[in-house]
Amino acid sequence: MERRRFLQSSAFVTALAVEAALDWRDTPAEAFTGRETGTSAVTDADVERLQQARDEFRHLDHVHGGGYALSWLEGYLHTEVAPLLQGRYSDSVGGDLFVAAATLTDMAGWMAMDVGHQGLAQRFYTQAAGLAKHAGDSAYGAYVLGNLATQALFVGQTRTAVRLARSARNAGGRAIPPTLTARITTTEARAHALIGDAHETRRTLQIAERAMARSDPAHDPDWLGVFTPAHYSGSVMHALRDLGDAKTAARHAADAMDLPAANARTRALHTVLHATVLAERGDLDGAVEIARPVQQAAAGIKSQRLDQRLDEFAERLAPHRSAPVVAAYLEANQDQ
Repeated sequence: MERRRFLQSSAFVTALAVEAALDWRDTPAEAFTGRETGTSAVTDADVERLQQARDEFRHLDHVHGGGYALSWLEGYLHTEVAPLLQGRYSDSVGGDLFVAAATLTDMAGWMAMDVGHQGLAQRFYTQAAGLAKHAGDSAYGAYVLGNLATQALFVGQTRTAVRLARSARNAGGRAIPPTLTARITTTEARAHALIGDAHETRRTLQIAERAMARSDPAHDPDWLGVFTPAHYSGSVMHALRDLGDAKTAARHAADAMDLPAANARTRALHTVLHATVLAERGDLDGAVEIARPVQQAAAGIKSQRLDQRLDEFAERLAPHRSAPVVAAYLEANQDQ
């Protein structure tokens, strides 16, 4: 328990994140081999059970935020997943088992990052990368490194985010589906935008656009279904907003909102992002109108990322507090 508290309160460590990326780049994944000794035999049914659990935890995360089910998922990893990894399995079952374990561990990292436990999130991501490497799955390893890049971006380590995103693309090699290339590259573009490098931002956005044009969800692995065209549009809007091009960013707002109703957190994140774009374009009434429902619903979503984005929106409104609509919003924000 004390160790968990320490990890929850610890910060993102740049050196460890870069080390994980370099390890992936410099040490190619090997073909998976089975395990002939162990406590019990592992079957395809066990793997399917983990995959179903992943989908259920993902649904809880999307609806309620990372803080809602994180402790449940940690317990599940300890009591259900770890014993299976110590079991007996063939090459084919074992490879699928380790990928399933990697997806659940990565999800724990995403939840921890979302709720603000950055040290814990980084540890989960590193473990997930190791599991993917053991399974010989270069594409999923690249996906995990892309999440590390996203975490670096979230904690303000923008140059580290660039390095991690590039390492993720290189680590996956030809195994990376175009959809994943787009996901990783838009993360890099967002980092360039925050740095203020307009040339690299637009260059990487062009790479991402070409990758999305080749995207074929029907042939993507199931774990990549979390990155939809709406997520892509939201990332592009974010990068352009941070670059100072609110006019172009606004063109992606409608596509960014084309999300399933169950994906409440991403819908809220994209809505507030759109509100900041409207505010920067001078449409204060429109910005407050679309942000207010999220402001009211945020208490039911355990997500530090959402809280931080709402705080950022309030800061952008502050210079305009003389406008009645802004004053009313900021007053309500203080009461939350």
